[in-house]
Amino acid sequence: MQYIMAAVLVLTGCSRAPKPNPGLPGPHIYLSGFTGNNAVYWIDHTMISLDLATNATGITVVGKDVYVCGNRGFAYQGGGADRACYWNNGTRVDMSDPPSYANGIAVSGNDIYVVGSALINNDYVAVYWKNGTATPLSTVNNSLANGITISGSDVYIAGFDGQGACYWKNGVKTMLENDPSANAWAVTIDGSDVYVTGNIYTQWLHRKAAYWKNGSLTRLETGKNDSMVVDTYANGIGVDGSDVHVSGWINAYDAVYWKNGAMKRLYNPDTYVNIAHNTGNLFMFNHSPYISLNSSDYWYNDTVRHVGNGYGTGIFVSGQ
Repeated sequence: MQYIMAAVLVLTGCSRAPKPNPGLPGPHIYLSGFTGNNAVYWIDHTMISLDLATNATGITVVGKDVYVCGNRGFAYQGGGADRACYWNNGTRVDMSDPPSYANGIAVSGNDIYVVGSALINNDYVAVYWKNGTATPLSTVNNSLANGITISGSDVYIAGFDGQGACYWKNGVKTMLENDPSANAWAVTIDGSDVYVTGNIYTQWLHRKAAYWKNGSLTRLETGKNDSMVVDTYANGIGVDGSDVHVSGWINAYDAVYWKNGAMKRLYNPDTYVNIAHNTGNLFMFNHSPYISLNSSDYWYNDTVRHVGNGYGTGIFVSGQ
C-alpha cells in the first residue's frame, strides 16, 4: 500500500536566484551549506541566505534556477533537524511533517525530486518526494534514501533498505550488499551502467569504502604502506569515460578521493570532507571532479579553494 504525505507550501525569500558574477572567469561554483542556524548557498564567493533555523544538504542548478534541499529546525536551541524542505530560487517548500529529513535533490523538467527519510505508519523509512509529495521506498524502520540521480526518464536512488546497501530504479530495489552494516550513499549513471558508492564492513568491523558497477563490488584501498588507516568512507561518485572518481575520507577526518582505485589525499586545512547525509559532494565538469568540503571550500585540480565562512554540504558546477 502506498502512503502519500501532503506538502505545505511556505513562501520566503526572493523569486529569482542571484546571477553568478560575470567578472569571474571559468565555470561558476555553487555550494550548499549553512552558517550557524542559517541555511545558505554560495554562488562563486557570494553567499545567499535562505532561512533561519534550517540547514541545506544538497544543491542542483537548471539554467538560471537554483534548487536546494535541506531541513527546518536544524541546530535551533540545540535541537536537530525535524522537517524536510527544499528551496526553489529562495522560495521554501515544506514537505512531510516531523520527523523527516532531506538528503539530496534532482530536477527533471518541471519535476523536483528530493530523497530522504520520513515517518510513515509509525516507521521512519526511506522516501522520495516528487514536487513535495512523499512516496515510501521501503517499509522497514530506519531505512534510508541518501543520493539521487536522473537519467532520461529513470530515477535512481542510493540507500539502505534495513538489510543492506541498495539502490532503487523507479522504485524497484536492487540489493548490492546483504549486510545490515553496509550502506549506499551516492549513485551515477554512465550509459547503461549503474555506479553506486558507499561502505561495507570488514570482518574486523571497520568501514571500508567501495563502489559497485552494475552490482559488482570494488573495494577502495588506501595503499599497502598506509598502516595508520583504520576506516575508509565513500559518499560521492562520478564517471568520465573509463575513469571512476569517488570522494570520501579516512579515519573520520582526512579528505581523500580515489581515481580508478588509486587514493589521493586532498589536504583540506580543516577537518572532514563531509559527513553522512551530505552526499552531493562530487560533481564532474569538463572531465574533472570538483569536491565540496565541510569547511565551505572545494577541491579542484589539486587545490583547496575557499568560498566563504560556514559549513559546506553539496556542490554544483555550471558553465553558464
